[in-house]
Amino acid sequence: MRRRWAPNRHDADLDLKILPDRDANGKEVTQITLTLKSIVAEQVTVPMENENLIVVREPQASAKNGAYHVQLMKGFAAIGYNGELGTEDSLMGMYVKRQ
Repeated sequence: MRRRWAPNRHDADLDLKILPDRDANGKEVTQITLTLKSIVAEQVTVPMENENLIVVREPQASAKNGAYHVQLMKGFAAIGYNGELGTEDSLMGMYVKRQ
C-alpha cells in the first residue's frame, strides 16, 4: 500500500503481510514495514485484533511516534495514533493499495 499525502509533503510506503502463523490466542499475525523518506521507520510483527484492525502497542520506531493502529478498508489503510499526535515525520495517514 502506498501513502498519499499533500504535494511537497513527505511520502511513505506501507508493506503489510498477513503471515500464515497465528499467535497463542489463535489471532492472525501481521508483519508491518513502514518506510518514510526512503528510511525504514518502523518494522514490527504483531497479532491482528480482528480481520481489519491492527494495534501496535509497543512500536519499534522512535518513541516520538507512540502506539498506533492500522485500520484496513477495501483498497486502503489508515494509520492513527492511540494517544498524542506524532511529529512532522509521523506515520499517520492514508495508504492507498498499489496494484
